[in-house]
Amino acid sequence: HTLYPINLSLKDKKVILVGIGSVGIRKLRRLLASHANTVWVFDPKKPGPEASVLLNNPSVHFQQRALLATDLENAKLVLICTNLPTENKRIATLCAQNGIFCNCANQPEQGDVFLPAMQRLGDLMLTISTAGASPALAKFWNQQLTLWLEERYPMFLLMQALRPKVLALGLSQSENQALLTALVQSDVQNLLAQNNFNAAKERLTSLLPPPLHATISELLNTACGERPQAQH
Repeated sequence: HTLYPINLSLKDKKVILVGIGSVGIRKLRRLLASHANTVWVFDPKKPGPEASVLLNNPSVHFQQRALLATDLENAKLVLICTNLPTENKRIATLCAQNGIFCNCANQPEQGDVFLPAMQRLGDLMLTISTAGASPALAKFWNQQLTLWLEERYPMFLLMQALRPKVLALGLSQSENQALLTALVQSDVQNLLAQNNFNAAKERLTSLLPPPLHATISELLNTACGERPQAQH
């Protein structure tokens, strides 16, 4: 497959998850972490204790039965997490007939959506996809990205807080681009990763326009803020 990369907003979109075993639990956790707020879960089996906690989320609607064709009405995405090849194929065929994007965890070739391995810190996210060719390899490489992400997260927080302040100065688009590009290409990222905040403050003072100098301490405090727990 030659895939088109995309990040989806699932807010107020009907998402269906079929199967709430160990794989389904992982998928549901990721859906809820992505602020999906209309998730329908189908499984004929009684859910275990771990699944039951997630199914009690107000964004989740659980039906202890098999998925029916009528359940697909208004659905935008279906995640199939059963270990039954015949059931997987049945649901994937229904999705294809109704033009609904579908991911099949155990048989990727049945669907047309391939979920990448992911590492996330707050709003910063990295993904790796092998288009279903080797999920194990994508997962292995993804684990190696944890340190890479953590080292760069302070710079992400800094730029997230700084960009609105730069835009509020009323500079031209080319001036904004030149300023922000100079910042990301500077050594500020390395200085923050090394916890060398005095040097980072000096560098920001040399790079930022004088009207922003009074905000540098605030920006650095933001960059040094508490780190969220990495998600994968």
